[in-house]
Amino acid sequence: MKKIYLHFFRILIFYIVLFAFARIFFLLFNYTQEASFSLIKALPAFIPGMRMDLSVIAYALLPALLLTGIFLLRPYKWIIKAEYYYLFFILFIFCLILPANILLYHYWGSLINFRALSYLKDISEISSSFTISQMIILLFFLSLFILSTMVFFRKLVFQFLQPVSGSPLIKSIHWLVLVFISTILLRGGLQMLPMNESLVSVSDNNFVNQTAVNPAWHLANDIYRAGLFSGNPFETTPQADAEKKVKNLFSCNADSFPHILTSNRPNIVIIILESFTADIV
Repeated sequence: MKKIYLHFFRILIFYIVLFAFARIFFLLFNYTQEASFSLIKALPAFIPGMRMDLSVIAYALLPALLLTGIFLLRPYKWIIKAEYYYLFFILFIFCLILPANILLYHYWGSLINFRALSYLKDISEISSSFTISQMIILLFFLSLFILSTMVFFRKLVFQFLQPVSGSPLIKSIHWLVLVFISTILLRGGLQMLPMNESLVSVSDNNFVNQTAVNPAWHLANDIYRAGLFSGNPFETTPQADAEKKVKNLFSCNADSFPHILTSNRPNIVIIILESFTADIV
């Protein structure tokens, strides 16, 4: 079972280092957004940020952990391949999110969110913001980052699952230990409330707090809050009843409006001035 623990421990350390480097580049690339920026002030973002990083890693490794549990009891070869492709797929997604978050914050001043993803529907809107040379340079460095990260992960970090000895009961117990550890990590600890952005906001400087937030966690939470995976949260009344109530609200009777003016057809002029305050008017 030592091999299984080392298998996940190596992946865990790899992602901690990867997210830490991404946080450093985030600071170096966007420090101009904060006039009072200093590296000393930004250091508190790394430890709480690592707490959220561990939560993201635990969520990402849940399918791999499930495959490992099956593999411990039935070491099928397809499980080895499935975990291999899944881990590289997840790494590819992270390699897209991390640079995109750095670049997006530089131009928008906000972390990557669902609104940014919505622009992917029309690639022309994105390409119009960059020149051809900027697009070429951006794609070159993005490809270089993805390729080098995946090569490093494949050569120095990843190891294929290997069958382990022991009774099914012992294997199940060890697997449950891994599940228990993962549960604690994805919750962000044993506190009452699960992981949220307030747990990593430890500074009175908003830039430092946003540096601590893991962009993958922020994006997933923003997509969830957008209501993409649930129904309309505002639909609390049956459609027929809602239409009936709205019809009654808009019904016009003879006594619906009080008569203030003496004329039934007054000459009313409406002047609309945008951005004019009452004092100026």
